[in-house]
Amino acid sequence: MTVVGIDLDDTLSNTSEPLLAIIESRKGRKLGKNEIYGIFYNKLESEDLTRSEIIEMTHKLWKDYKKIEILDKRIPEITDRLRSLAKIYIITFNTSPMISEWLNSNSVKYDKLIVCNGTAEKLREEIGIYVEDSKEVAEFLAENGKKVILMEKPWHDGIPKSAN
Repeated sequence: MTVVGIDLDDTLSNTSEPLLAIIESRKGRKLGKNEIYGIFYNKLESEDLTRSEIIEMTHKLWKDYKKIEILDKRIPEITDRLRSLAKIYIITFNTSPMISEWLNSNSVKYDKLIVCNGTAEKLREEIGIYVEDSKEVAEFLAENGKKVILMEKPWHDGIPKSAN
């Protein structure tokens, strides 16, 4: 049976906006597009925030997981239908212990939750298709022979939009 690996943050859950609000509050100012990109999709750190501080803020956000919105209200129906054709693995760098509760409370059906330490750990032999929001992660997976569906996001400069 095919295995589909689906990223969590900003693929299933709308986490960038509330996390960005926490980070901007901490910094005391609005962030520019390049800073946002650098924090969320590059090194997960910036000049004045370490990786561990951003992870701490992410955990703070996820403690109140009921406030995190599902990215699309059709996701429960989509994952339910997809499970009749494939196994679904939710893959994330997010180490919050509240992820399973969020998935269950939003009726997101899945077979396995995988928490990774880095991009290379997302590469799994058993996963045939990935759904991803990070251009860099998608490129890495594709370079390693995996099929990837890249979600359209505003931080994907220079990627042609799908005709479909």
